[in-house]
Amino acid sequence: MAAAGLPHAKCFGIFNRRIEEVRRAGYEVVPADDDGKAYFVLMRFGAQNPAYSGKIYILKIESSRGAGIRAEGPQIDYPNGPPMIRFHSPIVHVNVAPKDGGDLPGSICVDVLKDISKWKSDTSILGILAQITLLMEEPGMDSPWDIDAAKAFKRGPEAYSRHVQENYDSKTIPYLRKAAGKFASLRGVCSPEAKKFIFDDITGRMLSARYSSLLERAPDDYKQIDPEEATIDDEYALIDVIAIADDKRKIKEAAEKREKAEKAAAGKKSALGAKLLRKKKTGKK
Repeated sequence: MAAAGLPHAKCFGIFNRRIEEVRRAGYEVVPADDDGKAYFVLMRFGAQNPAYSGKIYILKIESSRGAGIRAEGPQIDYPNGPPMIRFHSPIVHVNVAPKDGGDLPGSICVDVLKDISKWKSDTSILGILAQITLLMEEPGMDSPWDIDAAKAFKRGPEAYSRHVQENYDSKTIPYLRKAAGKFASLRGVCSPEAKKFIFDDITGRMLSARYSSLLERAPDDYKQIDPEEATIDDEYALIDVIAIADDKRKIKEAAEKREKAEKAAAGKKSALGAKLLRKKKTGKK
């Protein structure tokens, strides 16, 4: 149950202590304002969901929010209510509000953030980040917020990964380059004097690994490209080739299965005919 009535000054102290817990847990945290009421948190996601494996996104955490479904209305301080937490960097995810979706862009479909009636004042910010990480690993199709992402998700893992990657390459990476000055781990990403972006090196290695994995499923006659030289377009082309090859294989397997069933049926019919013929001959004798 929400701890209604905690004074603003006390809420402010609790909020910043909880932010410090996030920092001590290993997250990179930087101030988003000068008065300690908002912070940016750099999020890295693991390999549990290949679509987001190795990718970096940035959350913005604010100490207060409105009580309405879209965070409108009179402001409530954390921990009297949930903090305002949303993705500040561009992201495509089934359960994250897109820019043109009508809701506050970057809003996340986590119960304690979406429904203030479910809020408990002892919920830590670190605990909310854990819930967000779990949601990234296991998107919830029962409550999709991004319809286009949900459609891609229904088409299968490869289609969804492609949809996520296209957005990441075109929107998230440029955003991260601009944010490089705030985060130590991103410094050098957009420095004018750098001849090569550090982040490009990281995504290049990720692409090389993905392409190598896809090559294991490619048809034998596919003209292979050195994974170190592969581009995003090469990866997408290979995914299409694999999809076509899989369809042909499924058609061939279905035809072989049908032919086998027809042969078996013909064999049974022939055996039955022979048996009836023997009975007929036996009856004549």
